[in-house]
Amino acid sequence: MVMMILSFTTDSLAQEKRSLKGMLYTHFDVFYPKYLPFEIGLGYQRMITKEYYLSLNYRFAFSTPRSYPSDYKKYGLITFVDFTPKDYMHSISLRVGRDYYLFNRLNWHIELGPSLNFYRENIFHPAHGFQYRSYDIEIVPHTMLGLSIKNSINIADKKRYRTELFWYNNINTRFTYSALGIQIGRKTFKN
Repeated sequence: MVMMILSFTTDSLAQEKRSLKGMLYTHFDVFYPKYLPFEIGLGYQRMITKEYYLSLNYRFAFSTPRSYPSDYKKYGLITFVDFTPKDYMHSISLRVGRDYYLFNRLNWHIELGPSLNFYRENIFHPAHGFQYRSYDIEIVPHTMLGLSIKNSINIADKKRYRTELFWYNNINTRFTYSALGIQIGRKTFKN
């Protein structure tokens, strides 16, 4: 029994001493603009040195259009099913990040890098003539480069998993936004 406890302790210490290779993560964000309520995404962080890493990230969001008229009928034949056209945002970013070790498993992370954003916007125009609907909807796609900034702090750091609370900014020419979110990642280690 004592040998089992000792072997388990040495195995767990050996796992702790292995160096972190990367982390695959998913996140859920709540946006600052009220018309874009939330976003989901996937990403991968790859350690370059002990403190620096690269982060490749994909984000997807949809929202009620910014030009949404107040008198637009949004429900279809089935009540409570929302048929409102949505704006869609896809964002791919590559950021360089740095870890700042505060104290026992509490780290502050800052990331900065370019982002490529695809935004599909719905613009409402009053319909002309006699029609069954009161608005025509024009779909306008936008592709833009931006700057992606992320600040995060660990709220739980276990051997295999890390949970972070973060503040994210995407600055671009058409649709700049900020988000507060939670990220959950699974760590991978070097052998």
